[in-house]
Amino acid sequence: MAEGLFYNDSLPPFLDADVGQVTLAATDKALIPASAIPAIPQGFFNKFRGKGCRVRLFGRMSCGATPGNGTFSMYWGTGADANGTIICASAAIVLTASLSASPWMLDVTVRSRILGGSGVGTLFGTGIFTLLNSVTTTAAASVFMVPSTAPAQSGTLDLTAALLLSPQFKRSGSTSELMTVHEVDYKVIN
Repeated sequence: MAEGLFYNDSLPPFLDADVGQVTLAATDKALIPASAIPAIPQGFFNKFRGKGCRVRLFGRMSCGATPGNGTFSMYWGTGADANGTIICASAAIVLTASLSASPWMLDVTVRSRILGGSGVGTLFGTGIFTLLNSVTTTAAASVFMVPSTAPAQSGTLDLTAALLLSPQFKRSGSTSELMTVHEVDYKVIN
């Protein structure tokens, strides 16, 4: 990876099959296992203010009879469920009951904002979460801003640590809701 050039560079590992299906819960569940999350080079966010990573996922979701609400969150952590610091999150999304394999897409950019001494700094995330809304007979897409209010940078983080950007989702309902990721694309951007 060259510094200073203007281009996008997809990060490995590159998937050649779907990520395993995730059964959602009332706490955040990682949509991609840590071993399949493309690793941003250690210290990447600590090099220059404004360095960024664009995360794009595409998948499908199925909901039971009482799915409740769902919330997407982007974590800076180990990639384990509900681990680390939330960089940005959607508002609660009212999930549609009895969905079957409904497509969704996530597109989030995370950038470093403040760099301090000893590798500390802040991250800032914005994006969209889109899912097919089958509430009506016309299957219109629903687009949700991430975050749903004015974006804010994170608190102080260790930007030199070997941590990951982990997309996660939770639901408030009481039935079995499932998400599967088909496509994963992490790109470092200038």
